[in-house]
Amino acid sequence: MPQDLSNPTECLKAQFAAGSLHHGLLFLGQRLPSVERQAMELTRSILGIPQEQNLHPDLFHLRPSGKARIITVEKTRELIGELNRSSNQGGAKIALIHEADRMRKEAANAFL
Repeated sequence: MPQDLSNPTECLKAQFAAGSLHHGLLFLGQRLPSVERQAMELTRSILGIPQEQNLHPDLFHLRPSGKARIITVEKTRELIGELNRSSNQGGAKIALIHEADRMRKEAANAFL
């Protein structure tokens, strides 16, 4: 069945419902708040998080930190450790990597 691509988030929700959503997605855009809002909309749908909340025991955020605003390999490995544990709610686990372009090369390689 063809999908309406005018709303990419709805298209991704439909893929999840059909069991065909890829395990890794990259959200791109000119404005960070808009990109993060779309990623959280999909996340809320997958994890069943109410619209007014952003917290869930199976939702993890990795953001740039420190004076240089980078994502370090140490923080990346901590995230990987969390993702390797069993799900708290028995379903999906989601990691949102904010500003992935701020990852050091070592941090990006840790995901491989």
